[in-house]
Amino acid sequence: MEKAWVCKFGGTSLANASQIKKVKEIIEGDKRRRFVVVSAPGKEDSKDTKITDLLLECHALVERGESFDLPFSKIRGRFLKIGEALGTRRDLKRELDAIYGELPHHTTQDYAASRGEYLNALLLSEYFGGEFIDAAEVIRLTNTGKIDESSYRLLGERVTNSNSLFVIPGFYGLDEEGAIKTFSRGGSDITGAIVARAVDAELYENWSDVSGIYLADPRIAPEAPVVPHLTYHELALLAQLGASVFHRDAVAPVVAPAIPIRVKNTNDIRACGTLITAERGESGQPLVGISGLPLVHKLKTSPGVAQLLKELAIDHYGDLEGEAVYLIGHLSIEMRGALSGRGLSFSPERALVGLVGKGWRGDSPLGERIKTVLEEGDLPYTFDQGDDIVLIETAKECYKPLIRVLVDVLMEAL
Repeated sequence: MEKAWVCKFGGTSLANASQIKKVKEIIEGDKRRRFVVVSAPGKEDSKDTKITDLLLECHALVERGESFDLPFSKIRGRFLKIGEALGTRRDLKRELDAIYGELPHHTTQDYAASRGEYLNALLLSEYFGGEFIDAAEVIRLTNTGKIDESSYRLLGERVTNSNSLFVIPGFYGLDEEGAIKTFSRGGSDITGAIVARAVDAELYENWSDVSGIYLADPRIAPEAPVVPHLTYHELALLAQLGASVFHRDAVAPVVAPAIPIRVKNTNDIRACGTLITAERGESGQPLVGISGLPLVHKLKTSPGVAQLLKELAIDHYGDLEGEAVYLIGHLSIEMRGALSGRGLSFSPERALVGLVGKGWRGDSPLGERIKTVLEEGDLPYTFDQGDDIVLIETAKECYKPLIRVLVDVLMEAL
């Protein structure tokens, strides 16, 4: 049997009937696209609210003992509008009524947050002419939100020896107690990777509203080009530093079976996108990406710091077993007090930018050129060499200017 492709479509690709019709054309464009993972509908425009956010608002109102009729009416109206425009026969009213009745009885927000993907997969399985598989039947997570290895077996058994089209909701599964458990936001990417590994896919396509992974954030550096090819390791390094095109935990499932990932644009299917594989040639592409964290504090590590950061809900970049890590985002007065109270010292607010590329070094000719340009532009910096990455620490107000300068230098070199 011919190997299948797994296609994950993000919220912007499924925001309305017009976008969904494009998705159907993409699926029908190649018979190998037999596994479709869908997100909840995203924003139709900048004034709109994501379905997932409306569902979380419903849960918050339930927690306070208040009516959630207003946000749920928006959810109801959105799905019914999409269903009517697509001409589906699915009884969405009954499904919506069932969820409305269940919301007050679930004590965690995970159930509420997952219903957008669930409803969308139900609706789209009919429209695409596919079979619906509830992620709760086949995706298993630990209580900490990690992938349980049994997921691959359960899903593989569910679709054995079938050439059918399957539609699967992303973002959630069941935890060890059998309750709905979600990944972090953007977790449909992870579901897609789980499906790809479970069915031994030939390719994992990740469709969104961007034409691939850019050299740098195009909102900061509009001239940054799409990177045609990078490795799993390079993608992971970029994601750890905040690059948001692809979820940072979605790479791991496809590494061992070496399933290629292709990032594509639903609105520009002719664009080549970005290919992600285990290895790539280095010729003509010394660096594949620039990513960063606009606000960090450098913290000297010590025994017990991991537990303290977890208690304070402070995210970090770097290895807690090393000499120092970077605390991500603003530190409240309470956080600062708790850290200082443990005798931990941390730097003033800084910014951190990483330059990623297989085998590249800051002391290379390109690295020396970058240093020269930064000095000529009076941009403060310190270089820290890592494995396939150079970290540049700078003043927080220099974050965007630094990225623009780096893009200019790299564009000259490519």
